[in-house]
Amino acid sequence: MNLSIFENAKSYLSESLEKAVAAQDDVRQWKFAISNLVQATELFFKARLQMEHKWLIYEDVDKRKRSVSIGQAANRLNALCQLNIDYGEGNKNKPTSDLLLAVRCRNDVTHGGFSIETEQVYLFFRILNYISYFCDSQFNLSVKTLCSTSTWNKIISDKEHIQEQRNSAAKLIDEKSYTELIECPICGFETFVVDQGTNTCFTCQHKEYAFYCENCERITLESELNWDRDDENEICNECWYELCKAQEMEDYLMDQKANFHLHDKD
Repeated sequence: MNLSIFENAKSYLSESLEKAVAAQDDVRQWKFAISNLVQATELFFKARLQMEHKWLIYEDVDKRKRSVSIGQAANRLNALCQLNIDYGEGNKNKPTSDLLLAVRCRNDVTHGGFSIETEQVYLFFRILNYISYFCDSQFNLSVKTLCSTSTWNKIISDKEHIQEQRNSAAKLIDEKSYTELIECPICGFETFVVDQGTNTCFTCQHKEYAFYCENCERITLESELNWDRDDENEICNECWYELCKAQEMEDYLMDQKANFHLHDKD
């Protein structure tokens, strides 16, 4: 049996939905739900590239041996079809994209140990929301047609529950007039409140220490800090790197100056 890229993508997405429902009784099924969803997303991207030209699914269109990665496919679709797919690393101004987080999650599942956390469940539904939109806009495909009515109703029920949590959080934030908000690293909603040391996400109740960077004043979560840092300064990673580079340059100039004086004495 031969499956086209498009049909294969639909098959993976269908399996992902079934596993997400099965995970309600067996949490281990989440690893299959997430990995299949990412695989489906990659194949849908390739199927869309194929609509432009059959050779665009290859890393090198001249040799046509290896197919593109999900990141390469996203970049080509952005360039050729102006789709604005976010597949970027995080920086001082924005967090790492959901798609890149999902790919890393898939890689953890397939290449090593894996623990299911609330974060992965929220991520699953955010990616599902995106691929549902992508399939509808690019292929005129409704995702709910890929599974049974009962499966889809359970998926929708979970999605609606998450949205209710988010709406309740937004209402409470508005009532309390909180203004110091950042995106929660667990649920992905901008409902993590920093005001007056609250340091809590009002959607998923995640709590962790947050501070204002001493250098740039950006709100920074403790979990964002690199594990290899041996300082106790309350500064974000970006500013820490800049300070380290500045210190390295200062040390280099001091060494050069010392060497110059030694040679001058000779």
